[in-house]
Amino acid sequence: MESRCGILCSKCNWKQTEKCKGCANIDNPFWGVCPVKSCCDGKKLEHCGECKEFPCTQLEEFAYDEKEGDCGVRLDQCKIWSALTKMRYAWIDDFLMKKAGVTKLPPQWNWIRYAVGEKMFAAVCLGENNQPYYITMKLEPTEGSFLRQQYDDIIPGYYMPCGTMQSAGSTYSYMKETFFQDVAAQAARSGQSVYHLLNQLIADSPAGAKGLIYLPYMLGERSPRWNPHTFGSFLGIRPEHNRNDYLRAALEGVAMNLELILKAYRRSMTADHLVLTGGGAKGDIVATILADVLKASLSRPNHVEEATSIAAAVTAGVGIGIYEDFSQVSRFLKIKDTTAPSLENAAVYDKLKPVFDQAYDALVPVFDHLFHI
Repeated sequence: MESRCGILCSKCNWKQTEKCKGCANIDNPFWGVCPVKSCCDGKKLEHCGECKEFPCTQLEEFAYDEKEGDCGVRLDQCKIWSALTKMRYAWIDDFLMKKAGVTKLPPQWNWIRYAVGEKMFAAVCLGENNQPYYITMKLEPTEGSFLRQQYDDIIPGYYMPCGTMQSAGSTYSYMKETFFQDVAAQAARSGQSVYHLLNQLIADSPAGAKGLIYLPYMLGERSPRWNPHTFGSFLGIRPEHNRNDYLRAALEGVAMNLELILKAYRRSMTADHLVLTGGGAKGDIVATILADVLKASLSRPNHVEEATSIAAAVTAGVGIGIYEDFSQVSRFLKIKDTTAPSLENAAVYDKLKPVFDQAYDALVPVFDHLFHI
């Protein structure tokens, strides 16, 4: 907190020219009497954001004054300081470290991260005074309910459901680096994206990859298998299969595993229209396969790779009072296109999905044996 009204004294020219320490640290400002400072001091407030009448008419007149105002920037700063005061999170480190198997990772980019094994489950962003500024964490539902009752800055009714695969994007990378080095070389020579060329090859293989099935479990699996002993596997190999079929089968295997995760959510909610983000979402064939396997319309935003970061920034803005609600994300993200599922392709995948599931169940003892060799 640098001033009473929200001005950042650290960025003010008067700090150097007048050796000003800021109105919060002096009794008499060099420029004379300040009614805002006098009001705060009289009410024994640290800054205007703590006042029940914030923002009052007097403060708004100062903030939007044609000569000395800042178009309301100081009002936003007061909201930030007020939010920091309300976020009583000094206990968070003890709360997280008492959980079984937790390791606190070294601070990086002003974040402190907490992990179980190699998987991060919580992160705390520190403010300018090295105090917890905002927090994201995965919790049991009962813990989430408890925290929402204790802290009014946690927004009720909003959740971050997580169904994480171990080998989704890495499956595509593995196929590219192992079987398509010539395509990577061609992309380097032509200046094209290697994934653009690979997506063209995938499109040359029909839906279902001529019956070839891939279990995308190279690194063990979290959702929905929760089995660290699994391996990646191709099944149904025939002489007519070419490498394009293998590549398509790999992506279809990822999609079918995601569909198993989505099933869990569909038990309690409708999921017929989803938003697709991330680097892989840039490929039209990827969107097509996912739409057909998931039987859902998939919309892609204009900033497909940055979408989650933008949404996180807006969420933080809501938390500290800069934005009124989450609808503000529409200022930055617009839907670029939508891919509808093909009924014909969906019917092909409906025949393969039971085989995909049965193949995993049948191979569990084989996976376990391989893991312990």
